[in-house]
Amino acid sequence: QTQPSADTVSYNIQRDGTNILATTNLLVSDTTASFNVPYQYSISAYNNAGGASTVNQSEYVVSSDAVSIDGTNNGATTGVGGIIGNAWDFDGTNDSVSDVTVQFPTGRSVSVWINTPNNDGTVIGGHNYGTVQAYSNGNLYGFGDLATNVIPSSSWTHIATTVDTNLSSTTYVNGSLVASGSQGYHMGTAQEYVIGATGGGNFPNSAYNNFFDGKIDELAIYDRPLTSSEISTLYNSGSGAIPSSISTTGLTHYYNFEQTGNTLTNMAVTEDPSS
Repeated sequence: QTQPSADTVSYNIQRDGTNILATTNLLVSDTTASFNVPYQYSISAYNNAGGASTVNQSEYVVSSDAVSIDGTNNGATTGVGGIIGNAWDFDGTNDSVSDVTVQFPTGRSVSVWINTPNNDGTVIGGHNYGTVQAYSNGNLYGFGDLATNVIPSSSWTHIATTVDTNLSSTTYVNGSLVASGSQGYHMGTAQEYVIGATGGGNFPNSAYNNFFDGKIDELAIYDRPLTSSEISTLYNSGSGAIPSSISTTGLTHYYNFEQTGNTLTNMAVTEDPSS
């Protein structure tokens, strides 16, 4: 009997332990899932001889440097379309996410996707300063760097900004370097970052201002500077998610904005609770 020149690979997909689909197509849609409900998926692959392997998909990102800090939603609209899955929409008036405490003794990075109709407000900021701040003329401020006319209106845009051990700073938009400069200090003591606004006064004063108008998605915070290659990979991944090719060393916070309600869950964990 003549054997086929190549095996056909079939896939069995489970959702929360229940079989939902058998297919030979790698691109599939879960048409029976409920909107805004997180699920755990697993995929088993089989060849004609019955060999099988299973890959589990988890929304969590394991990092030994992750901190157990969730954000508190103060009015942002959840469940809107994001760069991947859902995003949160901030109204530019009083929406924010609080209680995101950070500490960067030797370096830091922020990677985030935004979509803003009028390029206005602080995407993420500390007290009395905006770490990533958009301006109505399309300018961008990030970690001490000012880039001009780089943020388009009403289009998903990737921003990454870094500070290294020597306090040199860089800012990238859609994978390209747009500004560089220097930062005056590291953050050796814990401070609060505010998503969607700038904090007012000294930590933990909560008189926020300069509220962001637009959508925010896929926010990652590191306590080390990302390399230009890593930033390019983050942008070119297309989905906005953290690719497995990037080291999770230094990843302290990862917010995918898939949650609804009052809590923005930090999906960076030291141990995957879904395993």
